[in-house]
Amino acid sequence: MNRAAAPHLAGLLVLLLTAALTAQGLTAPFDNGDQGWSGAYYSLTARNLLRYPPTTLLGAMCIEPGALVDAPAIYANHPPAIAWLLAASFALFGEGALAARLGPWLLSIAAAGFAYGLMLRILHRHRDAALWSALAALLAVSTPAWVYYGSLPDPQGAGVLCAILAACWAAAGWHRHRRPLDAALCGAALLIGFTFDWPVYFAAGALALWALPQTGGRRLAAGIAGLTTAAAALTAGWTVAVYARRGGGPHILEGLANRTGLKGLFGGALADDAGNALSVLDLGLGIARHHLDAGFAPASLAGAASLVLLWRRGRRGVAGLLLVPFAAGGLHVLVFPQGAYVHQYWQLYLVAGLALPIVWAACEVTPARLRSAMIAGLLTFNVASGARAWLRAEVRWGWTAEERAVFQDVGEALRAATTPSTRLVSGEPGHVALDYYGDRKIAWESESLGADGLLSSPMGAGALEVAAAERWGEPRSLPHGWRLWLAEP
Repeated sequence: MNRAAAPHLAGLLVLLLTAALTAQGLTAPFDNGDQGWSGAYYSLTARNLLRYPPTTLLGAMCIEPGALVDAPAIYANHPPAIAWLLAASFALFGEGALAARLGPWLLSIAAAGFAYGLMLRILHRHRDAALWSALAALLAVSTPAWVYYGSLPDPQGAGVLCAILAACWAAAGWHRHRRPLDAALCGAALLIGFTFDWPVYFAAGALALWALPQTGGRRLAAGIAGLTTAAAALTAGWTVAVYARRGGGPHILEGLANRTGLKGLFGGALADDAGNALSVLDLGLGIARHHLDAGFAPASLAGAASLVLLWRRGRRGVAGLLLVPFAAGGLHVLVFPQGAYVHQYWQLYLVAGLALPIVWAACEVTPARLRSAMIAGLLTFNVASGARAWLRAEVRWGWTAEERAVFQDVGEALRAATTPSTRLVSGEPGHVALDYYGDRKIAWESESLGADGLLSSPMGAGALEVAAAERWGEPRSLPHGWRLWLAEP
């Protein structure tokens, strides 16, 4: 092979394999699993960005289904870039699961490319740097966590990962050439990342600390600190302005207290999102279980050892940039442990933070033959785990193909049978996918009707069904055994 062409071919291979691995389920309907819940929730916010006047939402996310209202509920617990991304995709390609996942899927491919580019800039003096850089990127990409969550339409996903790796890639270029352009690209990547979600702020802090001891690095560190401070101030100001106009500010404070665990320190009960009480031990075991379920256990041990070696030998050089993704992912888990307990996909940030240092350490201290065997073993394990996730999609997704279609089928039938202003009650906890597909206001009530109709799942709605039958007569049949009682127009 032409050695000059090797980096380009290796990079292309990384992009193609990432695209193939993360393409599973791109068109799957939204359900109540992680992928489906996030897809439905943020697709609903994207739909509202397109149908509400800009002056009403001020660019914020709105989770109101059904007819437009004068004072829609605002959700600002996360920055709104994911909703903007999905809205742009909907405007170009129309609404749907594929359009919702397309942007995150492309960002996950770009993240793999930046991981490869970062390793190539770090290992450029090594023989076969392109090969080892490609293996490093694929070691991360081939984990079930990346395979499954690469296309996740959520603020906590590929947008954050791509921004962090892009910033590190640009910083590696600055370290080698001291070009202002690389510093500007680093800042631009962080700025875009700030609009996706909070872990990028942790990455910015780690990048500034890395830059300080570098030659000429104080200016870069100051620039990152200034940019981060300005972004935080603008975000806080915008959030206050949105809630001042639309109300609901205490919701974000309550969410922050719960996610950080501070709620338990001020007399409240630490609990999961369903209200079940949690102890500190529960949190730790749950987070560890998520990490193991992400299929990265063998590489985690090698990654931890590699991080120790990296801290001792390489933290002050360009290789120190490999500490940034792990710092961002690790701090995110430590600062928001309840969120890490609830959301398995928060492990995605730790994937690159553990995988890339393994290959760096192997190239630095491991004999060539042992290095090849070690990386091949870890990669084989990941590929096997990823293949299992791909081939047994219903296991990873938690639903069979038929079950994943329930909410889409029921929602479409519900839209056909009602008007946008119809208000319904249901006797069981809410299904976000049904809110999206049905696009009707559904109050999850267990005691009284007080609406235009009752929606009942095959599990039934108890006394509500008796009351609905007395008031509205016989129900209409919907797909998959669901039933709908409606008031006469």
